[in-house]
Amino acid sequence: MLARAIALQRDDKYGDAEIVTRMVIEKWPDLPNAHCTHGVALFHLNRIEEAADAFRRAADLKPDYANALCNLGSALHRLAKYGEAEDAYRKALAANPDYPLAQTGLAAALQENRKRGVTLAKINISLGANRKPTVTTIQSGGTFAERRRQEAQDVIDAFRSAAEQAPNDGLAAAQLYFERRHACDWDGLDETEEHLEALTQDAVERGMAPGEHAFIHIARVEDVSANLQVARLHAEGISRKLARRGAKPYSHDTEPAPKQRMRLGYLSADFRDHAIGQLIAGLFAHHDRAGFEVIAYSHGDNDGSSFRQRIVDTVDRFVDLSDLSDEESAQQIHEDDVDILIDLSGQIRGNRLEIMALRPAPIQVAYIGFPGSNGASFIDYVFTDRTVSPPDHLDHYSEAPAYLPHCYLITDDNQPISNAPVSRAGQGLPEDAVVFCSFNQGFKITPDVFDAWCEIMTAVDGSVLWLLEKNPLAQFNLRKEAESRGVEGERLLFAGRVPKPEHMARTRLADLALDTGTYTGHVTTCDMLWAGLPVITRLGNHFASRVSASALRAAGLPELITGSWAEFITLAIRIAQDSDARVNLRRRLEDAHDSAPLFDTARSVHALENGFREMWRLHCAGEQTQRIDIPDT
Repeated sequence: MLARAIALQRDDKYGDAEIVTRMVIEKWPDLPNAHCTHGVALFHLNRIEEAADAFRRAADLKPDYANALCNLGSALHRLAKYGEAEDAYRKALAANPDYPLAQTGLAAALQENRKRGVTLAKINISLGANRKPTVTTIQSGGTFAERRRQEAQDVIDAFRSAAEQAPNDGLAAAQLYFERRHACDWDGLDETEEHLEALTQDAVERGMAPGEHAFIHIARVEDVSANLQVARLHAEGISRKLARRGAKPYSHDTEPAPKQRMRLGYLSADFRDHAIGQLIAGLFAHHDRAGFEVIAYSHGDNDGSSFRQRIVDTVDRFVDLSDLSDEESAQQIHEDDVDILIDLSGQIRGNRLEIMALRPAPIQVAYIGFPGSNGASFIDYVFTDRTVSPPDHLDHYSEAPAYLPHCYLITDDNQPISNAPVSRAGQGLPEDAVVFCSFNQGFKITPDVFDAWCEIMTAVDGSVLWLLEKNPLAQFNLRKEAESRGVEGERLLFAGRVPKPEHMARTRLADLALDTGTYTGHVTTCDMLWAGLPVITRLGNHFASRVSASALRAAGLPELITGSWAEFITLAIRIAQDSDARVNLRRRLEDAHDSAPLFDTARSVHALENGFREMWRLHCAGEQTQRIDIPDT
């Protein structure tokens, strides 16, 4: 019977496997394998607490049961119990050092537990593995700063161990590469990327989803065609997985009728204090309730933040799907008779694209979350704009574009900025020098970006560069890289984490924001512009590298968009050396608060609604999904 349950799991029939393993446990309650296999089924049914209990029971019965311990770590990781997950992974590796999934899981748990930023590690539940990792340990000596750097290095070393012992594993290679990007660890990174690229290309040529996640791919490759290939293979994998477990997409009315009031469903893990939650905080209150009913479907954590509460207060219904399976979630949405379902995640960490793949709504739309095409046949439209998705890129989109008249991003024109006094001295900044800044995540800072920044600093005497203090190893590495480029490491200053309104206030202390490259500022750029700080950017070749340009155009500052790093450097130096130009740019941004499309939330929502109405009109007319050009009315 247990063999039957394992076979069912291999076919993704986890509901049937759960029934069979429960029967096995009733007959043989002291069989460790039965509890572990039962836990795997429960995990995939999104019954994570129960899965953790099952894995824990298996490990109690067999203390050296490495697979149960590793799976327990995965379940605890999903439950955000990172310290307990770390302990479980270490026990798994003590029982079996030849276990790469436990090694990778340990690295991810360390990453979360040490609070150095978001991990994109994908924790796999398996029935066994036997490849070789090396266990790493946290050093306890040295100063606090040294210990924090060592902790960050331990995460990289853990990912490196897994990647070296499984050299053909694209997932391990991608995790190692991206963690090194977060730490700005560039020594030998080209070789790491070349290996990752080879693994990704091999998978693409074989028609298989690569181990590299679509998000990591767009963060390193400015090629819309290649980006689409990777995203499409991952999306196709989701559809195949659902088909194997017998889940069928919903069908819908073949003769839909026009409606006076449409029902919209917004699906996201990030109705909270998160970049997406911050962007959309003002969206729902502006929806025309005579024409639209608005439901928020949440499958993420409740962080208790004001951002979440504001969303809860301004939608017609707030539905928590976090404890429901994909099938149960899709059933809920379908039974709610949602007309248009808008996914705010796409192929980013924490997505539930399986829900979208079940097609619970007749029209399905991608918005905000993933900066590119999702490559998914189950997503009909993507809200975008002509800067990030120019018409000559549309052949590399699986979705039909719904072109918004200005920037595709929506901002919150009620976003607070603290009135508490701030000063350069209080932030450790020089009073009489030019302060450049970039508050983007470390993975966005690449060697070509840093080359440009250092060249600018070299030309502007005494200037400093103000960055975020997020990854302690990145801080160390960037100062080292600055020294190698002839810029004193002390000219790099780092800002600690503070509440968003305070961060917005201190942003005003800088003179000029320098954007990143392959993955530009998105929310970060909008925040800087809202705070009144001009941003210069380089226009790239794919969606993620063109977002700042879109925001600048919608803010009325298109002259801050450059076409190359050489132009970027020249413009930054000219503005830095011209105080009158900086004053003028700030004045224009202040005026833009009341006039620019980027800062007009109601105007943006009205454009979205016009897009929804046209989607529904086409649907009722029986026409194919097609490009929609939304007017600015």
